[in-house]
Amino acid sequence: MKTISTENHSYSELSDSAKEVAIQNLITQKSEDPYEVDGTSEECLDSLKAIAEAFNVNIIDYSFGPYSQGNKVKIDDWNDHEDSLNTLLRVLIQGGYETHKDLSKMAEKENFPGHCPFTGVCYDEDIIESITKSIIIDGNDLRTAFDQVGDLIRKILEKEIEYAQCEEYIKEELDEDEEMFLSDGEIY
Repeated sequence: MKTISTENHSYSELSDSAKEVAIQNLITQKSEDPYEVDGTSEECLDSLKAIAEAFNVNIIDYSFGPYSQGNKVKIDDWNDHEDSLNTLLRVLIQGGYETHKDLSKMAEKENFPGHCPFTGVCYDEDIIESITKSIIIDGNDLRTAFDQVGDLIRKILEKEIEYAQCEEYIKEELDEDEEMFLSDGEIY
């Protein structure tokens, strides 16, 4: 039997050309990883469930994901805009958002107040903003607003995948990670 020994290096110890090889290899590796956005997906789902509970709606289809077709988050038995508006007001006020006097101004703002009262994760805010704009600005009912949430979550996950595979993210991750490489930049 023959023993082969290799020398492992951290990213910072690599030559510039080996660093480029390492980055490209990690981008390729991440593009082949189907579980790259599991954490984000779980956080989105937790936010969606908490918000659905606050609205007292029953979601009948949670099938969504990156690159999925159509809006797949569906609720049953909700077609009235006035009831949707009243329910939205109740949920926003209970969640500590601005009062109904300022609701149309809030819906037109580019960014919402920036707190996440349902799970403490930023996706609470994204989902509430989407529902609020759908009901207040577009005049939709709650069913339509929740249908659009599926598309919002799909877009969030697609952006997360795209970012996780970009050079900027890989470099940030390499600065914090203890990934080991061979001297030519190949992943050990």
